[in-house]
Amino acid sequence: VHGVRVRWPGGVAEDFSGVSIDGRHVLSQGSGKATPAPVRSGRFALKPQRLVVPKASSRTRTWLAAPVPAPLVPYTDLDGKPQRLADKPGEAVLVNLWSRWCKPCMAELKAFGAARAQLDRDKIKIVALNVDTVSIGDKEKPDVSALRKTLKGVGFSMPAGALDARGFAKIEMIQRMLITDRRALPLPTSMLVDGKGMLRAIYRGPVDVEQIRMDARNLEVDAERGRKLAAVFPGRWTSPLPLAMVEQMGWGMLQSGHPEDARRMYDFALVTDPNNVTAHYNLGIMNARQGNIEGAMVHFMHILRIEPNHGEAHHNLANLYVRQGRLPKAIEHYRQAVRQVPGNASIRNTFGVTLAQTGRFEEALVQFEKAVELAPDMEAAVDNVARVKQDLSKR
Repeated sequence: VHGVRVRWPGGVAEDFSGVSIDGRHVLSQGSGKATPAPVRSGRFALKPQRLVVPKASSRTRTWLAAPVPAPLVPYTDLDGKPQRLADKPGEAVLVNLWSRWCKPCMAELKAFGAARAQLDRDKIKIVALNVDTVSIGDKEKPDVSALRKTLKGVGFSMPAGALDARGFAKIEMIQRMLITDRRALPLPTSMLVDGKGMLRAIYRGPVDVEQIRMDARNLEVDAERGRKLAAVFPGRWTSPLPLAMVEQMGWGMLQSGHPEDARRMYDFALVTDPNNVTAHYNLGIMNARQGNIEGAMVHFMHILRIEPNHGEAHHNLANLYVRQGRLPKAIEHYRQAVRQVPGNASIRNTFGVTLAQTGRFEEALVQFEKAVELAPDMEAAVDNVARVKQDLSKR
């Protein structure tokens, strides 16, 4: 061996001397000379060990590697008044779901009640929400007097109430997205929310008071430490956590009729990544539906600064300009939308309508006919073709 050439990261090449056949060497950048490396013994003392299988358990604790906004859960308190878990409670809150027929739930509530003094000192509030009326679709109002009696019987004196089917479905959707979509929500189930309203941990099955207290002490750790707490085995994270899950949760909330929760998800996504196109797009759609045209336009314009060829952003921005009566600006963005999404019949039809409103009937007819070509069953486009042809014949 006359020598070895190494090309280091960055492209710099370096020649090394002192390399021998069948040898082990250490090559240090900048030295130019290989140094002998000690040869390790290939013999290892192997000792047989007994395989210990852990006992099966219905309890699972999931510490989230990245916090997400907790759902805004409505419930009825023990005075029969509607309440909602605070957006930013200011202290740690354990949301506990329980039922009167569930023995583990009763034992857990009794343990919580016995530890009230400790939990108060640690500034941990527990809100116990009964789910007995969920399965009957809220056709019956919760019997708050019976709930009060049950809780008094196990010594639980912290905030409590009854959860309706809508609130339960919201919690179940969150846990399905974050943990599993194969199993129904078990009882008891609890969620640990920090003082900023962020969901930090989910406990499926009973949870010990000491576990809650320990997790509450970790609510203030930095992001790196929080990710380590979430890991189930030693190692290191090699990439930042994606926002795809937050986007998915926001979309799920929006589709389920929970726009306020969806907005919180997308706002959080933008705090993490101000240029998140999905968050901007859906916030634009939500603002438009709620009549906040200016707010919607801000989001669609931001998308176009990031992705100038985003066809749907051009389309929605054009629709908003129509609502403002600014038809020339609408036509400008419809033209861009058609260029980027040429196969969308709906865009071509609305583009044609706007052209016709400005007296540009020949151009409008081109768009209507293209829309019919793309979607022969689109009655609006078929009618528009006939109407424009009739108007042109009279000219």
